[in-house]
This record gives sequence, structure tokens and C-alpha cells, in this order.
Amino acid sequence: MTPQQGRSLFLALPVAILVGLGLFGGGLYFAALQFSFLIEGKNAPGIVTALELGSSTSASGRAALFPIVTYETLDGRTITFRHRTGANPAAYAEGERVVVTYLPGNPEEALIAEGFRNWLLPLVQLICGSTLTLVAGITFWRLVKGRRRTNRNSS
Repeated sequence: MTPQQGRSLFLALPVAILVGLGLFGGGLYFAALQFSFLIEGKNAPGIVTALELGSSTSASGRAALFPIVTYETLDGRTITFRHRTGANPAAYAEGERVVVTYLPGNPEEALIAEGFRNWLLPLVQLICGSTLTLVAGITFWRLVKGRRRTNRNSS
């Protein structure tokens, strides 16, 4: 490794560690939110009333379509929300009936009950964040250890 490459790695690896920790933290947040849906959530029938074109793109490179869902809480309030994930082609059709899980204390905080797919985002973030942090951390530690050894040998 050239000295220039070593300097670049020495600067880039801490950034990678921070990004990994950020991904891991986001995964923890979304896992905790998903867990609260699992423990406290109530289910209600809902209907997809519209599809909203999002600003993010799907894997196909086209703008994602997010389902807009309307449902009624157990206490009779009608709530409309945008589901947190979109796709193109759309995963749901207008008029399609879905099961909604919502938090009774905050019924605007709701999602379409999709089973394991609801856990996919936190799971991916936790895996990617921990892997990036671990790999970048070990590489950085070895780089620092190698520099110390080189400095001792050159003295």
C-alpha cells in the first residue's frame, strides 16, 4: 500500500464507521417502532384509496408508487395515511382491501400489515450497519496498529 492510499484509508475508514453506526442506529429505531406495532398495535380493515407518486425511485429506476390507505379505528375515527414503502409497479391497487396495524395512542402512525416484509427495513439496516462498522473498524485498527509498528521500526 502506498503512503497516499494509507492516508486516504486513514481518513475514509472513520467516516465508514460513522455511516455504519448511523445505519445500525436507524435499524434499532425502526426495529423498536416495529416492535411497538407488534406489542401495542391494533388491526383494522382498510382500503387503498389512491396511489401517490413518490420522489424516491424503485429498483427499476422509476418513481415509486405509495399506497394511500383509509381505515377506521376501533373508536370510530377515520384515518388516512401513506404507507411507508412504495414500489413500481405498485404493490397494491386502488380499491384493494388491506389489513392495517396502528398504534391506538397515535392512529396516524399506521402501516399495512405485511408480516415479515414489515421487518425487512430494520433487518437490512441492522445487518448492513453492523457489517460496515465491524469491517471498517477492524481495518482501521489494523491500519493504526501497522502505522505504530512502522514508526517503532523506523526509530
